[in-house]
Amino acid sequence: MNPFKNRLGLLVTALLLPGCASFNEVATVLATPFVIVGAVLGIVKVPTPSTPALRMDRNLSSPLCVDHNYAASCRQGPITDVPQVVTVLASPEALSERQGSFIAAKLVQLASPERQPRVLVLHDAELDTDQMTAVGKLVRLINDNFRVDSLTFGADGIKSEDAAALADTYSALFLVQPTGALKQVMVLESLRAYPGGLIVMGRDMAAPGDSTEALTALTGTQLVAEGASEDCEGQPAHHAVTLDLMISDGLPELERQLELGGRLDAVTLTSEAHLSAGRALSNVVTHAPACADASAPQAASLIFAVNRAGLGG
Repeated sequence: MNPFKNRLGLLVTALLLPGCASFNEVATVLATPFVIVGAVLGIVKVPTPSTPALRMDRNLSSPLCVDHNYAASCRQGPITDVPQVVTVLASPEALSERQGSFIAAKLVQLASPERQPRVLVLHDAELDTDQMTAVGKLVRLINDNFRVDSLTFGADGIKSEDAAALADTYSALFLVQPTGALKQVMVLESLRAYPGGLIVMGRDMAAPGDSTEALTALTGTQLVAEGASEDCEGQPAHHAVTLDLMISDGLPELERQLELGGRLDAVTLTSEAHLSAGRALSNVVTHAPACADASAPQAASLIFAVNRAGLGG
């Protein structure tokens, strides 16, 4: 090889590469006309970067973050350092478009310790049109900030080994049943083998039935009382939900509340969940103005988070 070419190539490389912190910066330098022409003539040797490409944390890009420019809060990484199971007693329809992607992202961050989790939405294949609309909305909200896929299960549920294998691709999983209790007990039991962050979401998830015991084992929550729809003189009960700061940090103070109508189950944490640092992450106040003499649905919280390892899953 021509010694002149070799020496000149080393000189140019030495001048160009100091301070290049990533492959992207190296690529930018190499895009200059001088280097391109030099490479074509064989004078300049194209360098191989010694450091990997710089991985930037993904910013949360929900409409609320964009509108209010809450940059510091919206760039937060994981909220937890261990996988958690998060129970949300609400349908995705309860999340407004404006707040929805922000809250959905916070739920993912609360469940998974990964900085850039890939998310899977798992739901029954037999949902009706309204339920599918709610699931579609959730997928769209999550997609504002994370890569998300959806997967259905049939009457046979899902096998434990298949649930465990999902962790190879997905570090956060939403199990969604927008309305009605989930009847496939096997699904709940199988998901105990999934080691990643898990969000169990549905308005009637805790409704009593065959799956109640399996839901308690999976989430660390147990039913205290089944909510009832109050409807007196055409005025249904509604629930004012104040979100814990862990979820709502970054939201304007007036937007840290959700309004829910209809029934709401009352759920508490099991003693095992308390021991594994389980906590309630919202406060619910139920109002039934026209039903002063009636027993309004009892509810203390809407969202619960429990360390998965503490549940012995």
